Amino acid sequence: MPLIVCGNEGFNNIEVSGPGIQELLGTNSCASQEHNSLWFDVTIKNGGKLAFTLKPKSTDINEDFDFFVFGPNASCTNLGQAIRCSTTNPAAARLSNNHTGMSLAANDSSEGPGANGDSFVSSIDVKAGERYFIVIDRPIGSSNFTIDWTGTAEFNDAPQVEIPSGSTIDLEECDNKAPFDDLIAVFDLTKNNFVIGNQGNVTINYYANNTDANTGANPISNPSSFVNSSNDQKIYVRLENSITGCYTISNFNLKVLNGANIQETSLEVCDQDNDGFVNFSLSDINATVLVSGSPSDYNFSYHLTEVDARNNERSLSNSYTNATQNEQEIYVRVVNKTNSFCSNISKVKLVTVPTPKLSNTVELVQCDDDIDAITFFNLEEAKSKISTNHENESITFYESLVNAQNNVSQIINTMAYKNSIPSTTNIWSRIENEKGCFKIKEIILRVSTTNIPDNFLREFESCDDIENDNLNGVSLFDFSSVDGEIKRMFENINQQVIISYYENQSDALSEVNVIKNISSYRNVNSPYQQKIYVRVDSKINNDCLGLGHHVTLTVNPLPDFTITAPAFLCQNSFVTLKSDIVNDSLNYTYKWRHKGMSSVLGVNKQLMISDAGEYELTVTNALTGCNRVKYVVVGLSGSPTVNKNDILIYDDLTSTLNEYKVIVKRENIGVGNYEFSIKSEEGVQRPFQLNSEFENLDSGKYKLIIRDVNGCQPNAEIDFNILRLPRFFTPNNDGENDIWVVKGLDQALYKRGEITVVDRLGNVMYNDSVFGLGWDGKLKGKRMPSDDYWFFMSLTDKLDNSYKYEGHFSLLRK
Repeated sequence: MPLIVCGNEGFNNIEVSGPGIQELLGTNSCASQEHNSLWFDVTIKNGGKLAFTLKPKSTDINEDFDFFVFGPNASCTNLGQAIRCSTTNPAAARLSNNHTGMSLAANDSSEGPGANGDSFVSSIDVKAGERYFIVIDRPIGSSNFTIDWTGTAEFNDAPQVEIPSGSTIDLEECDNKAPFDDLIAVFDLTKNNFVIGNQGNVTINYYANNTDANTGANPISNPSSFVNSSNDQKIYVRLENSITGCYTISNFNLKVLNGANIQETSLEVCDQDNDGFVNFSLSDINATVLVSGSPSDYNFSYHLTEVDARNNERSLSNSYTNATQNEQEIYVRVVNKTNSFCSNISKVKLVTVPTPKLSNTVELVQCDDDIDAITFFNLEEAKSKISTNHENESITFYESLVNAQNNVSQIINTMAYKNSIPSTTNIWSRIENEKGCFKIKEIILRVSTTNIPDNFLREFESCDDIENDNLNGVSLFDFSSVDGEIKRMFENINQQVIISYYENQSDALSEVNVIKNISSYRNVNSPYQQKIYVRVDSKINNDCLGLGHHVTLTVNPLPDFTITAPAFLCQNSFVTLKSDIVNDSLNYTYKWRHKGMSSVLGVNKQLMISDAGEYELTVTNALTGCNRVKYVVVGLSGSPTVNKNDILIYDDLTSTLNEYKVIVKRENIGVGNYEFSIKSEEGVQRPFQLNSEFENLDSGKYKLIIRDVNGCQPNAEIDFNILRLPRFFTPNNDGENDIWVVKGLDQALYKRGEITVVDRLGNVMYNDSVFGLGWDGKLKGKRMPSDDYWFFMSLTDKLDNSYKYEGHFSLLRK
């Protein structure tokens, strides 16, 4: 829908978005079409020059606007060709600004596209009654724009917004819509319909933005109950002549004033007689009904009904007794003192809160721990006597009624309160429920004499039971037999009793930390000697009937000693086991045994042994009978032995894997823990190692040495050879590999040997002792050719063991 141009007024901040239906293509000489277009409908009232200036809101030279003019008397269904158009790009044309339009000074009817033109074409001579369409298009950019009519032609008049002098069309409302602190309210925009005045044929509509107001699109559908989206929100009003279509746009603001930010609340008052009726001071509600703000900024009134509250009728007096038992609903009216038309209504509950229900008389009886009639009371015991609902209430204690009423100087140590007046004294308790309602109750504290004889004492002894190998003075006791003895005392006076046991007098008086299992008790908190306090209470009223130290537990220490012994015993030798005793002056007995055996090996502090194994020593205190057993392990070790069968030699005569190493077989060399070393014939010895294998050996003679890490002597030694047979030799007299000879042979290990070399036909090339100089590659002074040759070797060692070997090698000549 095109915008109607009226009253020769310009348009401000018009937003353009989208091409709509494509209607420009092929209808202009400026080679363009619609991009983001807006149509103006211009009807001439008085003839003259039609001219205008369009100014983008953005001054960016790249913001590009085009326009097209159709007419006169064109219609939407028959536009014809544009009589004026401009599609010049201001940046391409190097213009100083991005303005465009029709000018009285211009003389061309079209220009563009791109760099062609200066963005202005000539004005149009128009006559009264003629109708034109002006299309504004924005091919580049996103700016709003304004348009000013600069010609002499006049348009139909627009309606006028008539506001009486001294009046305003801005609207104010109170924030009376929950939540009350968001500055959102309901407005009746139709209150401003009066701006039409006496103008005929004029309609009025309201809009949320300027563009909608200009285009007539999206009018506010519920102007009589419009909810603002922000405070000081601007609303646009459009007055339109229903005959000419001319319109005018005006605006006004919606302002939300702060009303009372209130909430539903309740007032709870303690009901001292628990009849469901109390006297309420309604002004106590003022602060709690407000979510924010100060009560001093508002006026409050209270009413029985919501209608009365809204009409501000029949308000209640501040001192009000509820008419409905336990709970009643009333209404509060809150008025802003500054903006008296701002009033809010909320519901209030008046609730009576029951107070604790207490026993008539409360008395605590505690046994005297001596003869002064002053002792310690566990006031916590009084709670169950004061109230049956004590677990859900807070009960505190005070030495005076005034302190209890004012909740000051509370008794802190309620588990061990000492009476200040002998025999009988009074204190006060304050009983408060979860709602904060309280009552005061007096408590009588009475001291009674114990009914257990002072000379009644049972003693129990036990040996330290060594927990985690610790001599800690702790052991296990069973003193449950005392229970029966004490019960029989009270059966004589027809009393049913509860007997409990404690580690100290304070716990017994306070009845805390009771010993739970008297048949398997460990004295962990008092090593070596523990006093046990007995307390006897009546099953009927829990009064104390007896209290005192009547059980003593004694832990006798075990012998404290260590055993000194070597870790190992060499074969065929003796060692001595020794015991070192703390407090050796005491009377101890000793028994040595093999662990797990019954036969006694010795009864002295020391024991000489020749066998390895695990031994045990039992040391007993002859006076207490407490004994302790300790164990010691003596391992067996011994010097090594080794022979030729205990070693494996890997060399050219024993392996085909090109390995040169020796491995000691551990099976038969002895029972000890051994380490190994080898020494070369040059006297170089490797460090001792636990590994019995030596690798990467050169040819030659070696000595293997084995020793016991525990020092058992003597060491074991054996000689061995690593033999290497060359795979080739090069007899060219260069001093390297000129002779083929067996490397590593030792005449100290072998008493004779012979080697024979033959060619591939079996002809003997060389024959000599293995201890000879070796073959130089000649036969009878003649050099033998490069080829493969075979050898046969026999050896006899010093023990007359014979060995035979054969293989082949290469003779290489250049």
